[in-house]
Amino acid sequence: MTLKQFRDLLLTVTDRVGHGEQFKDGGNYVVWHEVGKISDTADNAQSENGYRIAVDYYTKDEYDLLPDKITALFDNDEIAADDVVIDYEPDTGYAHYAWTCEVI
Repeated sequence: MTLKQFRDLLLTVTDRVGHGEQFKDGGNYVVWHEVGKISDTADNAQSENGYRIAVDYYTKDEYDLLPDKITALFDNDEIAADDVVIDYEPDTGYAHYAWTCEVI
């Protein structure tokens, strides 16, 4: 999966997706960015390449359904994702959902 394909996958659940930047106008939004490259080797040769990606969703809606939709996106043979981490940010009023994924 390419980075563009990963972005396009996120765009299937919301059009408010930023690559490394927040939305200045408020509202709920997703931000994603690469945090590293990964590779697998087999028989002393590099067999697969990919990326480690952080995905963050910010919402002020109680009982928001989008985090479940984002988690469902990661049920994919090309994506391995950690369980979501949820935090409340009292200074902004946002609930912050964070995933770390490995994409091959």
